Amino acid sequence: MKNNIGLYIHIPFCRHICNYCDFFKKVSSTKNQAIYIDYLIKDVQKNVNIDVDTIYIGGGSPSSLELNDLNRLLEAIEGKIRLDKIKEYTIELNPEDINLELIKCLKKFSINRISIGVQTFNPRLQKIIARVSDYDDILTKISLLKHHGYHNINVDLMYGIADETLEELRIDVEKILSLEPSHISTYSLILEEKTILYHQYLRGEYHLSNDDLESEMYYEIIRLLKEKNFNHYEISNFALPNHESIHNLIYWSNGEYLGIGAGSSGYFDGIRYKVTTDFKDYYASLTAEKIVYEEYELIDNNTKMWEEVILGLRKTEGVSVEEFYNKFQLSIYEVFPNIDDLIKNKFLEVENNHLRITKNNYYISNAILTKIM
Repeated sequence: MKNNIGLYIHIPFCRHICNYCDFFKKVSSTKNQAIYIDYLIKDVQKNVNIDVDTIYIGGGSPSSLELNDLNRLLEAIEGKIRLDKIKEYTIELNPEDINLELIKCLKKFSINRISIGVQTFNPRLQKIIARVSDYDDILTKISLLKHHGYHNINVDLMYGIADETLEELRIDVEKILSLEPSHISTYSLILEEKTILYHQYLRGEYHLSNDDLESEMYYEIIRLLKEKNFNHYEISNFALPNHESIHNLIYWSNGEYLGIGAGSSGYFDGIRYKVTTDFKDYYASLTAEKIVYEEYELIDNNTKMWEEVILGLRKTEGVSVEEFYNKFQLSIYEVFPNIDDLIKNKFLEVENNHLRITKNNYYISNAILTKIM
């Protein structure tokens, strides 16, 4: 059985910039967005030359595009890819952009999975992260999506925002569950340097959440979602049966994916890369038919083995010991001798020939990965 290959397409535009976000994005005029789509279409036409199994259109916010520009992009994708062969086709939407016209456009081009960035319904916390998500509005929008056949819907939940309490978190989780999504992605708020919130922190205007409380929140999320039959299949991701994200599992399985668009990342044919975030360079590179990269690295075998472990251990099923050997002709225990001690100390365990992090240590997974090195 061949491994899945993904296609990621980046839309670097938003209607406004959230305080916590460090993804490559801009608030831009519709004219500049249309120009970007012109070049993005060229990128798709010139550089998508393999069969892919999944497509993910992310950002930024793809739904911030004018419908005509989004339609042009989706037509170009359809012109290069057999959509009837695609296993999963995801687009990220902001709740305020969802309407009947947009839904009809997405249906026309066989998009079958929706990801909605809610983060929190708490007005106090929304003010901190500069995001607005009205519960009644989102409930109406999700009902509209379901009425038109969309039942594979992810909702994002953020926790650990400043002095958020455990009770506030529970209320957010309950509200998200009441929306009846098929998938929930959770994120603790991490301060990134190139964000508004980070500069507020430096000025003493924002205070970090307590680490012990964040840990308690994390395990409370696991408990609440497990009660509702969600499978905790990756450190931060939960899905109802058969609704795990195929595209994201490509990342966590150290699989190959193409990155298309300014600021996009990819990993293909042993090369990990990031496309330039400079629009002028991006446009010029497509005219010259030679993409400009911010990062471009040939991944050697040692790095491949390391990435196989650090990405694979994000999955709750862990890393297949057998598949590791088949890929590299080396034992995972030989390559990473510290694993033995981590198993003895019950940070790691082996079940069904998979090496995985023990359940009570998910929250400190990054520290465990460091110990493996």
